[in-house]
Amino acid sequence: MSKYDKGKAFEVSYMLWEDFRDTILFPKVHGEQWNHLVEQDCIIGWINYCAEHRSPDNAYQSYMELLASQVQIWPLIPHLKMAGDKWNTQHHLHFVALKLQTFSPETAMLHIGEHITTQSVLKWSNSECGEHVIFPGDDSQRQWTYFQCHMSPDEHWISQEYVKSLHNLGEWRVFIIGGVISFVIHTHWLQGWDWEGSRVESYLTLEEIWQLQYMVQRPSQQSWCSHGIDIPRNEVSEEAKLPWVDLQNKIINPEYGTEVIQTLGREEFNTFVLSTWWELSLRETRRSGGKSYICTFCRIDVGIQMMKGRRPSYFVNEVE
Repeated sequence: MSKYDKGKAFEVSYMLWEDFRDTILFPKVHGEQWNHLVEQDCIIGWINYCAEHRSPDNAYQSYMELLASQVQIWPLIPHLKMAGDKWNTQHHLHFVALKLQTFSPETAMLHIGEHITTQSVLKWSNSECGEHVIFPGDDSQRQWTYFQCHMSPDEHWISQEYVKSLHNLGEWRVFIIGGVISFVIHTHWLQGWDWEGSRVESYLTLEEIWQLQYMVQRPSQQSWCSHGIDIPRNEVSEEAKLPWVDLQNKIINPEYGTEVIQTLGREEFNTFVLSTWWELSLRETRRSGGKSYICTFCRIDVGIQMMKGRRPSYFVNEVE
């Protein structure tokens, strides 16, 4: 308790990822660093399992298991392997969406030689942070010769339905710590494949977003008002809809609407995120036999699926 009272209960040290990786791959060369790792009470962090750190003799995995026998590693290795496989996560998310009656993009595993549609998003099952994600239009990489250079027998390429609104409206990146939403960042594409992000403080309900995007003409009025937004009559018809850029500007941190309306929008968003997180954490915990890492910390990327004639729906694009 004396160390705790003096603020010294935890002595935290850090190691660059490159140094850690080299120590694991070549422990005999980096004996001093290996001994430093073994002396720790616990190693906390994302221990990467992507292809760049594999070798034909599985040295990386073998030495990681050896290190885990000498020092506590968190998250546990089985959880890390499960977290690194997008196919398993997408499979869970599909059945979670069925239970919650929400939208889930159509996702399928590709088999070698199978025809690849031009309008799907392709993802490598063990990629991370947006690497090895191929969007429609990038035909140079939509080839099996490329795919087979980035996979091993236990990995796959996944074909996922392209959701136009995800590209046009961006996504809400939700950071969850201990089952509580800590903060939310909205990100969207800029020209040149750059990202722009802003912290989200307020929300609209899906019903309001629907009214903004697909508006029914009122023939007896010169204009009509939807929650404080005046829309000229010539912009209101069964076919007309706001341009994506205008819709994005109106739904990200909206400054209009009563406090009650914005509270309902926040509750609707939070309910979707936490319900999905809870169901996913249950499935991963049951599968691994121990509490899933996402019970402690994770990031859930949320988009809005929008189709004419259907009420918008939140959906999960990625879980990191």
